[in-house]
Amino acid sequence: MIVSELYSGSGLGNQLWNLVVPRIVAERHGYEWGVKKSNPFKACAFMTNFDFGREVIGGTGPEGGPPDSLPEGIVNYYKERDERYPSYMGGEEVMFFDEYLWNNLPDNTKIDGCFQKMGYITDRRDDIIKWLDYDNKITDYSSDDICVIQFRGGDYLTGASWLPPEYYQNAAKHMLGFVLLMTQKMLKSLFLLLRWLGLLLWKKKTHIREALGGISILVVLLELIIQFLILLRMRLFLHLLLRFGLFGQIRIAM
Repeated sequence: MIVSELYSGSGLGNQLWNLVVPRIVAERHGYEWGVKKSNPFKACAFMTNFDFGREVIGGTGPEGGPPDSLPEGIVNYYKERDERYPSYMGGEEVMFFDEYLWNNLPDNTKIDGCFQKMGYITDRRDDIIKWLDYDNKITDYSSDDICVIQFRGGDYLTGASWLPPEYYQNAAKHMLGFVLLMTQKMLKSLFLLLRWLGLLLWKKKTHIREALGGISILVVLLELIIQFLILLRMRLFLHLLLRFGLFGQIRIAM
């Protein structure tokens, strides 16, 4: 069995990677898998049927490992490849794909790591969508012209990331400005289309291309359709402006 663990310092996005990738690795090797739930699952309120695999009993240790003692039946411990940039480059973790984890991991191993590499999950898209199923899916969207902004609360509290209020104000202005621009373009295309139809009704076919500056009616019609679809899509998704957290990244990757 391959065992991973939920830690209190992990946000929801971190927890999801820590749940999904160890399961993929275990199934790739033909092993069973389970999750040591030392701390609450942060999506328990809306992922009520999440599968944590086999029950994991026992095992102690500090946040992030290595463990002081392993769970029952577990005899190995492995921490995902962890290399960092030099201090003058910030000392952040280098996101390397771990070949040993992927190809040679022995059974009955507890693993720790961040596991946030697309190479681990690319081929299991459909499975992951099922695993990350959630309750109360939203299918009815507001028709109001609103702008929704997500704040990364954890990063702001720890000081790991900070953006001034002007960032969000400018983002909202940019999005609403784009809506206005697309509306203007659509109206212009509609005006050209109506003008073309008006000339056609007056049977001045020989002067149509000159009046439209040589623009094909098919081009005008195609532009109008594209602009309408863009506006429709933006309205459907409420002009979302997301500075994505890790939970957003793994869902969007799907």
